[in-house]
Amino acid sequence: MCLAFLQPAGIPAAEAPPPSADVARSDAARLRMLTDQLRGALARPDQASAHEQRLIDLLSSERSPEVRELACLQLRMIGTATAVPSLGGLLSDPQLAPAARFALQTIPDAAATRALTNALGSVSGARQLGIINSLGERRDPGAVPALTALLATPEAATRNAALAALGKTGGEPALRCLLAVATRLDPAFGEIENLPEVPLPADATDTIDPLILTDALLLGADDVAGSGAIGLASEVYRRVYVSPAAPRHCRVAALHGALRAAPSIAMPVVLGTLQVEDPAVQGIGLSLARQFTPEAVGMALAQLGDMTPTGQAALIRILAEREDPALGPRVLELTRSKAPAVRQAAIRALAGVEADAGAVQRLAEIAATTDPATAQAARDTLPRLHGYEVETAIRDGALGAVADLRVELIHTIADRRMSAAVPTLLEAATTSNDAVRIAALEALAFLAEPAHYPLLAEFLRAAESTEERVAALAALRRVGERIEDRDQCARLLAPVYDEAGTPLKLEVLDLLGVLGGNTALRLVANTAAQESNRRLRGLAIEVLAAWPDAAAIQHLFAVANSAADTGSRVLALQGYLRLLGLPTERPLSETVRLHRLAIAVAKTPEDYGRILAGLARLPSVEALDTVEPFLADEAVRADAVRAILAICPGTVGDAPERTGQALRRASSRCDSED
Repeated sequence: MCLAFLQPAGIPAAEAPPPSADVARSDAARLRMLTDQLRGALARPDQASAHEQRLIDLLSSERSPEVRELACLQLRMIGTATAVPSLGGLLSDPQLAPAARFALQTIPDAAATRALTNALGSVSGARQLGIINSLGERRDPGAVPALTALLATPEAATRNAALAALGKTGGEPALRCLLAVATRLDPAFGEIENLPEVPLPADATDTIDPLILTDALLLGADDVAGSGAIGLASEVYRRVYVSPAAPRHCRVAALHGALRAAPSIAMPVVLGTLQVEDPAVQGIGLSLARQFTPEAVGMALAQLGDMTPTGQAALIRILAEREDPALGPRVLELTRSKAPAVRQAAIRALAGVEADAGAVQRLAEIAATTDPATAQAARDTLPRLHGYEVETAIRDGALGAVADLRVELIHTIADRRMSAAVPTLLEAATTSNDAVRIAALEALAFLAEPAHYPLLAEFLRAAESTEERVAALAALRRVGERIEDRDQCARLLAPVYDEAGTPLKLEVLDLLGVLGGNTALRLVANTAAQESNRRLRGLAIEVLAAWPDAAAIQHLFAVANSAADTGSRVLALQGYLRLLGLPTERPLSETVRLHRLAIAVAKTPEDYGRILAGLARLPSVEALDTVEPFLADEAVRADAVRAILAICPGTVGDAPERTGQALRRASSRCDSED
């Protein structure tokens, strides 16, 4: 509750003996009582006057500083002119002056201002600075003469505090006083009529803080602008902006104030900052343009045609960020600017306004016919357009007469994920133009539904070029991933595969491997076993080797067993062993048996090494029996030892003797290096 418990400086503790316990208890009771009485006064205004008088009486009593300080603090909330004389008398008290000053600062009566100004001559240092600050916070024009007089003081801190208080006070008299100081200190302010004389000392130029003065000028200008003195405020804003001594943030504030006060006067200056190449200066204009009022936006757009390309592009970007509707009617026209920066800014700005069919048509034209950077800007913007007509215009344009525009709009359909435009894409996929067909197929990869799979298969069958085949296959692959019955997909592709030439068959084989299922497996296995074309047969074996499940095991074994060339045999054997290693419910003994079959077709140490690695994952006595004979073969002995060591931890529990026997035989075959 108390702000001044500290011992005053310079007074020895011995001169201020502590109060007795009775006095301390009495003060504590008084503090509690005052708090309770304040609550009542705030709740019932009719009690405020009586409580105010109690507080005034306390100020002149012999009560402790804590009690009197609390009285000051409460007068800050309910004090009136009645309390001013008592509070004013405390402004020279070293302990109670701050609390008394804060109370006077909030009392809404001119008497409080007079009490504060009268005390200025009787105090110094921090207490005087505090009173000056309180006068500024009161914003009472009656304090202007006293504050102006303080400008003659030799103390720089006092002068600067008086300047700051004049800025807070506001009104024309205070502002003209500040201007009088500014014209004395800053040549950029020049001559201004009707300014008062200010009593500045000789060293004022070196000791007045330019930032404090500038802030005060801007505060004063803001105040008089709000009171209707637009001409004076605008003059202050202009002079602060052109002052070399003004910090950047003050120049921004000056322009901002000028825009609020007189947009027609300030707009040329703001737009001028957007047209320079200096990023710092342009940044001032950009920060202000982001805060344009609707009136200011209209003025800026009216002058847009007279700006440099740099300025036009900057203003367009800022208004686009704001998604300002006023930009809409102009921005489409600006997409035809000869300056690339303006064109691209206008194109990107279309995403922030309500677009129509004309905007769709224009962007499609730009994307199809202009330089790469501008075309890319149009392609980036088309998916972001919004407006009632936009998607209808895109669908209509995708079926239009100009192929290049159709391609761009079909890409836009895909980018916007316009599922309602799938019929448009299906129609475009049957057109006579190659580029349009390919674009439609590329879009269908993202938008077609499983029900469209038969049509996509027909598009693949009818494809006239490699690019078109690739696009159709990509669509079939993506859509097929969303179909549960993969076998149905393969059945639709089977006639396409049967009728296709080698290039298309190669592509379809790869797709069949992704789909899986019985139909796809039959087609791929037949090709691997019977196809005379080496490329087709080789790819079919690769697809079988990468099959997604174990259904291809027997087909791979057949290929490995019958392959005439080493490459096919090795690839088939590798695929066979990979599928044997997939998770399965097959009995362990059956998996061992299938590995033994692989031994029959193996021909090289590398083949045997792969088989032994597969057996190493099978913890069974049958696997040990299969691996152990290879200990006699020096070429694969190390592989056999590793396999036995991997198998034994899984067999020792059920067959300890057999496990021990296998380990001893493996150990006896190992030399010291092993």
